[in-house]
Amino acid sequence: MKRYMSFAVVITSLFFGILIAHGKTSNSPIGIWESTITGQNQGLAIIVFNSDSTVIGYGMTLQSFGPFLFRGTWTFDVHGNVIGSCTEYLKGVNVGTISFVGKAIAGRSFTAKLTSNYGNFSISAIPATYHPDISGQLNAVVTQNHITISESFSTAALTQYFGEDLSWVWGYVVAGNEMGMYGPFTVTGYGLVSSKGAVIFYTESDFGNGNISSATFKGTINLKTQRGTLSGYSDAGDRISVKISR
Repeated sequence: MKRYMSFAVVITSLFFGILIAHGKTSNSPIGIWESTITGQNQGLAIIVFNSDSTVIGYGMTLQSFGPFLFRGTWTFDVHGNVIGSCTEYLKGVNVGTISFVGKAIAGRSFTAKLTSNYGNFSISAIPATYHPDISGQLNAVVTQNHITISESFSTAALTQYFGEDLSWVWGYVVAGNEMGMYGPFTVTGYGLVSSKGAVIFYTESDFGNGNISSATFKGTINLKTQRGTLSGYSDAGDRISVKISR
């Protein structure tokens, strides 16, 4: 009897080990997730958990001043939590590591606590099943230092970033030629949008002669009318508000 019980235990353990290895458990994070970042920083990210125990992601926060990539590995701890660590890259440069502990409900939700060189954060994620489209021409009314100007820029799907294939990201590249109080300038940047209409943009304004300023702003946009209100900061610490429309 004991021998049969031991054999059954071994077979059961192997069975569940195979299920876990292939992500067939109710706590599997395998898939693509759209995530909201909160805590010491706020933003959005797209995270992909793969069945080979690798994880990759792309996102932006108000304080990152540019899109970041991260890649690493994940596994389960003895309690069934999803744990792992990643290397983070900002504009192609290694800026440190991220470690995380979280819980997943397969195909429904993923939440985690993150620790990085920049502080502690939380993420709340849902499956990325819907890709909202904000490509095309967008109009923006931008207010900074009590000065308001109108801008117009185009957005197109993001496919590459510092040599990385990002066709899986709900991201956009931004470009425009503007006229400000002190003459013409060009705008380039990146955007990220969630299926719920949360958006975040990072832009660089080039005024010529090496005079470049950057800004990050986030908010919400109505995905039907594509109108929204965003707020954020410039690299000089100035508060910025933006109203977007078609």
